[in-house]
Amino acid sequence: MRHPPCIFSPARALRHIFLSSTANHAAVAPIYLSPLVVRATTAATPAPAPSLMKARALSMTAPLRKKVNQAKRRPINGQIPYKWIRLRQADGSLAPEPRRTDDVLAELDLEKWTLELLSPPPASRDPDSDPDASPDVDVGPPAAICRIVDRAEAAAAAEEAARAARRKAVGTKELELNWAIAPHDLEHKLRRLREFLGKGMQVEVMLARKRGGRTAAKDEAEALLARVREAALEGVPGAKEVRKMSGTVGGIAHLYFEGPPQKMRRKAAAEGEREGEERADE
Repeated sequence: MRHPPCIFSPARALRHIFLSSTANHAAVAPIYLSPLVVRATTAATPAPAPSLMKARALSMTAPLRKKVNQAKRRPINGQIPYKWIRLRQADGSLAPEPRRTDDVLAELDLEKWTLELLSPPPASRDPDSDPDASPDVDVGPPAAICRIVDRAEAAAAAEEAARAARRKAVGTKELELNWAIAPHDLEHKLRRLREFLGKGMQVEVMLARKRGGRTAAKDEAEALLARVREAALEGVPGAKEVRKMSGTVGGIAHLYFEGPPQKMRRKAAAEGEREGEERADE
C-alpha cells in the first residue's frame, strides 16, 4: 500500500521561507515622490528658528565693545554732563561742598589742567524711607565726583605705559644707568647690553640722575653716551640705533638699540665656530 507524500518536506519548507521573504521585501519597498510633491512638501515645512545663542552673541558684541571703550575714555571738561561736582583732593578725600561744574572750569587753565569725571552723582537717599540715611550725608545737590589732572604728568604716564606695552610686545629689554655711574657698574651694564643685542633683542637704555647722588659734569655725561653707543654699535656687529635719542643730556634721556637680524646672528655664530675649530687644530 502506498503512503501519501508528506506535505512537510524540507523542499516545501525552504520554498515557503523564500517566498514569504520576497513578499515582505515587496511590502516595504520605498515609495519615490515626484519632484512636484517634493517641492510642495519642502515649501510647507517651516524654516528652523535662528539660534538664540548666535543672536545673543551678535547683539551683545558691539555694546560690550562700546562699554569697554567708554571705560577707557572718561569724560573731561565740557564733556561732563552734570551741573554739580565734588572734587577729589590729593589725599583722596572729597571736598566738603559741591561746586558748579562751569565755575570750576572757569578757574582752570585748560592748557595745563584737565577736569576728569570719576563717577556720576550718587542716588539720593530719603531719611523717611531709608533708616540708614543720615541727614549729614549728601548735603546739597547731588554731585558727581571729579578730579583735576596735570596734563603734563598724565601725558608722561601715558607715554610710559605705551612704552611698556611696546617692550612687552616685541621683547624689549630696558637698562637704567645714572650719569655718574661707577666704572665697575658701567662695565656690568654694558656687558648686559651686548648680551641682549647679541640675541637680537631691542634694548632701551635710560640714563638719569640718581636721586641723592652726585651730579655728573656735562663732559662726563657726553663721554658716557659715547661709551654706551660704542658698546652697542661696535661691540655687536649688525646692531643699530633705531630711534633718535629722546630727552636731554644730564637729565632723563633714552637711547634705542636693536640687535642684528637672525640671518646675521647665524652667520656670526658659524664664523665663530670655524675660528674655534681652526684654533683647536693648531
